[in-house]
Amino acid sequence: MLPVDKIIDDEAGQSKASNTFNAQWYQYVTAYVKQTGTGLSLSVKLQGSINNADWVDIGAAITANGILNNFDGTKLVYYPYYRIYITTNSGTNNLLNAWIGAGGS
Repeated sequence: MLPVDKIIDDEAGQSKASNTFNAQWYQYVTAYVKQTGTGLSLSVKLQGSINNADWVDIGAAITANGILNNFDGTKLVYYPYYRIYITTNSGTNNLLNAWIGAGGS
């Protein structure tokens, strides 16, 4: 298992990507997203990359605090690199934080 990494730290912006997380081909990747503030609107998605340059969406976006993982429909998808893409992050005093980790054998 890899240590959990904070990849978004008090972000108030949107239409941008988080820091990259190197999962080193571990099977299971899970991210936790938490937005604070009032009158909030949120949409974030998990993305994966084979080369840390070309990104692919994995699964559906979430629109509230919660979990994203590398399970896409009926299968796990494996990439060495992951990030969270922030589509919408708005509200009063809105701040977005996210943590990601990987494990499995």
